[in-house]
Amino acid sequence: MKIVFDFFHVVSSFNKAIDKVRNREYQKASEVDKSVYKGTKYLLLKNHENIKTSEQRQHLKMLLSLNKTINTVMVLKEALKHIWAYRYRAWAAKAPNNWCLGPILKQPIGKCIY
Repeated sequence: MKIVFDFFHVVSSFNKAIDKVRNREYQKASEVDKSVYKGTKYLLLKNHENIKTSEQRQHLKMLLSLNKTINTVMVLKEALKHIWAYRYRAWAAKAPNNWCLGPILKQPIGKCIY
């Protein structure tokens, strides 16, 4: 028996993790910074191409610049989506391990594209 990991369910599970991280970081934030977190749940869960207004983009940029952990999670989300774009089975087979090991090996993750 084989287990198949489809794009929708994997990204959906990762979005649940993003929301847990957002809640945890909100609890740790100062009272002044908590106002930046408000209204960001669905901004974090949207695909970046679906964030239409400049106000939403600016709000998200403020949050990502304020919180390194949330920024890292968003970069990982974008990298996770690229795993399904590989055309060669050998590269696709290596991609999940590389995705998991990147942060552990302290490789630079990059800047979020939002």
